Amino acid sequence: MGVWRSICILAVCWPTILVIVRGSRLEAAVISEIYYNAPAGSEALEFIEIVAETTTPEDLSGWEFVDGIQYVFSAGTILHAGGAIVVCKDVEAVRAHYGINNALGNYTGSLAGSGERVTLVNQVGVVVQSVRYDDEGEWPVGPDGSGHTLSLAGLYLDPSEPESWVQSVQRGG
Repeated sequence: MGVWRSICILAVCWPTILVIVRGSRLEAAVISEIYYNAPAGSEALEFIEIVAETTTPEDLSGWEFVDGIQYVFSAGTILHAGGAIVVCKDVEAVRAHYGINNALGNYTGSLAGSGERVTLVNQVGVVVQSVRYDDEGEWPVGPDGSGHTLSLAGLYLDPSEPESWVQSVQRGG
């Protein structure tokens, strides 16, 4: 599911099957930061950041968030190699607050302060990544209303595991 997908390769040499190799690969687009449950008065600053972990651009045209929030990437949306895109509740508020140009929006809905599933699908509806964040258990508590964001500690970590996430160093991410 999501970022971690099994790849099976079957190598056949007549007359013997040599090996079956299983591995994992990471999609080009990774949900890397979630700003949920912002302090009172700053709810407009909610966002989800997507980063590129590859050296080639990814065309996000028609991709969409289908769980948690709703947002469809417009035609021509390119996630540049090594770049990031921030999908916002209020794009103008985020651009003004952070002084960034890579913000898109506005998404509909809100990120639940108590946690929920956020799912990103590609243009044909295949799940690219699905993350179920929470504010309890082993999940970092700092992002739950303190102004810190939930940040993936490393692009190659399993985003379904709470231990893969940390609170941002700075408030607001």
